[in-house]
This record gives sequence, C-alpha cells and structure tokens, in this order.
Amino acid sequence: MFRYVSASEAVWRIYKFPLQDRSTAVQRLSFHDEGKQPVYAKPDADIEDVLERISNEDSMFMAWLTLNKNNAVGKNGKRARELLYSQIPAYFTWDGKNKQWVKRIRGFSLGRINYVCRKMEAEYYLRVLLNIVKGPMSYEDIKTFNGVVYPSFKEACFARGILDDDQVYIDGLHEASQFCFGDYLRNFFAMLLLSDSLARPEHVWSETWHLLAEDIENKKREDFKNPGNVLK
Repeated sequence: MFRYVSASEAVWRIYKFPLQDRSTAVQRLSFHDEGKQPVYAKPDADIEDVLERISNEDSMFMAWLTLNKNNAVGKNGKRARELLYSQIPAYFTWDGKNKQWVKRIRGFSLGRINYVCRKMEAEYYLRVLLNIVKGPMSYEDIKTFNGVVYPSFKEACFARGILDDDQVYIDGLHEASQFCFGDYLRNFFAMLLLSDSLARPEHVWSETWHLLAEDIENKKREDFKNPGNVLK
C-alpha cells in the first residue's frame, strides 16, 4: 500500500502547523429499545452476578429517563424535562463510574445520538422520536402523542405526520393494474420494498394484494396442470 502526500500537505507538515484540532467536546449518546439494554461481561463471568449488576445500574439512556423523572436542574438552571436527549450534554455530564447524569459545572459539550440503520426498525424510529420528544420519563412517553400511547415507535411517528401515508404508491399500483399484468405489479412492489420507499409496507399490501395476486390462481393451475385447482 502507498500513500500520496500532496505539496500543500507536505509544506504544512514541514512547518509543523497543527493538522487537527478539537474545539468542542462531543458526547456520543447511546440508546436501546425496551428490554434490550446492552450487557458487557467477561466470558468466564457468572451469569447471576452479571444479571444482578445490570439490574442495579442504568444504561446511559435509562439514566436519562431517570433524570427526567427527577426533573433535575442542570447548568444555568435548565430543567431536564425541557431538553431533548441530544441537548442533555450541554447542561449535564455523564458519570460513567456511577452510571448517572450529574449537573454540569463548567464547559460545554454537544450531544450526538448514535446512528442506527433503517433495517433495525424499532431502534430507527425510536431515534427519530428522540429528536422530537422532550423530557420523556418512560418508553410509553416517547410513544405518546395527543394523549394516545401507540403500540410502536413507527406508529407514533406516523401519528405525528413524520411518515408519508404511501397513498401515491397505492394509487400507482391501482393505475398500473389497468394495463399491466400481475408479474409487473409484483416486481414493482418488490422494488419498492428493496428501496425502502414504503413507510408502511403492510398497509400497501393490504390495500393492493388482490391486484398483486390476481393471476396467481391461473399460474398455479398451469403449473400443476389442474384446471380445477382453487387456492385458499
């Protein structure tokens, strides 16, 4: 392997100019779905000891919920319930030894919520809500909107108008069914799934399954050479 050093970089290094700098501290904020708190232990650790330790200490995320329950006062008199999760490090500091947030005395820090991919659906939509909901005291609070507790983070996002209703895709499939065969419609639906274009794939399927499966019965009759075959 080789590395190319440009003339400008070489001069910068020769004169010993600073190559990088850190002007503001950044606190990475971890989070997890309910009942999925990460556990770290040595391979030879006793499982009962590990479970007891975890039951008696909070994760960074759970400690934030506890902070909101107590409505703790941070730097400059800022209340925890007035803040988003990403704003907490500006007014509180994380005490990793005692697993708790404490009032910040001096300095400043930016909060950055850990990234999670779209495939991890529950965690992905939980992260979306953490950028909107201030001061929740439980997972139910995060899933609550206008007094209604929704069964999932995704449904809570939909209720808040964050997600599209996919009606344009439903209308598109209905329109295409007037001049396209089922093979094309199924390929189109599969493409929408693979590209993560649908906010609620199950809803689109429930509205269009009769179009997508319109010729399946005839195809199976041909495959099995049984004209009287009926799918149930």
